[in-house]
Amino acid sequence: VGNAGSSCSVTATKAQSTNYNAATSASVTITITKANQTASFTSSASNPIALGTYTATATATSGLTVAITVDSASSAVCSISGSTVTYLSSGSCVLNADQSGNGNYNAASTAQQTITVAKAAQSITFAQPADMDVTATATALTATASSNLQIAFALGSGTTNSACSVTAGGSVTPLAVGTCEITADQAGNATYSAAPRVTRSFAIQRATQTALTITSASTVGYGNTIALTTSGGSGTGAVSFATTGTCSVSGTTLIVGNAGSACTVTATKAADSTYSAVSSAAQTVTI
Repeated sequence: VGNAGSSCSVTATKAQSTNYNAATSASVTITITKANQTASFTSSASNPIALGTYTATATATSGLTVAITVDSASSAVCSISGSTVTYLSSGSCVLNADQSGNGNYNAASTAQQTITVAKAAQSITFAQPADMDVTATATALTATASSNLQIAFALGSGTTNSACSVTAGGSVTPLAVGTCEITADQAGNATYSAAPRVTRSFAIQRATQTALTITSASTVGYGNTIALTTSGGSGTGAVSFATTGTCSVSGTTLIVGNAGSACTVTATKAADSTYSAVSSAAQTVTI
């Protein structure tokens, strides 16, 4: 037959024989209609993950070109450019394959391909914080997610002595001497799955005292004593004194040796809950 929409006439003739003349039938008109066709996908998605791509292909039994589009219900999950499908987020990506027909073929029924798209993985990079003095001001922690989504910080169970506090945004404040443990999390969204938690621990340590100086006299006459005094230091630790040479000390009183001799005195201010111990420079006392 010819093209759809055309027609032709057919007449049958039976040739004559010994006993019969030839006979011819009436003319029959034949109308040519459009043929049906089907569309189908010839590709399948492998490991569909958000932000990935897939090359989709489809054919029609007519041999005509098939148009592949994203179903409107899936526009938030995937998009298509040419034959390349891009996964935008997790969910159901439905593709439609259509062939609209031509003069000889009817339009094909829409073929659909449904792809279940998984969330993409992400990871956290969390720089190891330095140890902090207990007297230090609040410090910003540094952590990022490969997704560029916001990190949420929290206090870890390994924190001892209520050593620190932290805001969700990552500002850590030292509170007491001990171990500070901080967790970093990223919960994910429609595109990314939750990141594995990263934990960092660091020490909240005693601070260094200001310089301690012996302020009492450095000379004394034989038979006398010196009331030892200091300035500087920090915190509530007690001050004690140690001597070498011909002197001795009782509490804060320096007891001297013989005239013409000398001794040295060193003061130490003890540690407390906030500050480490500090010692003065040795002072030479001449008798």
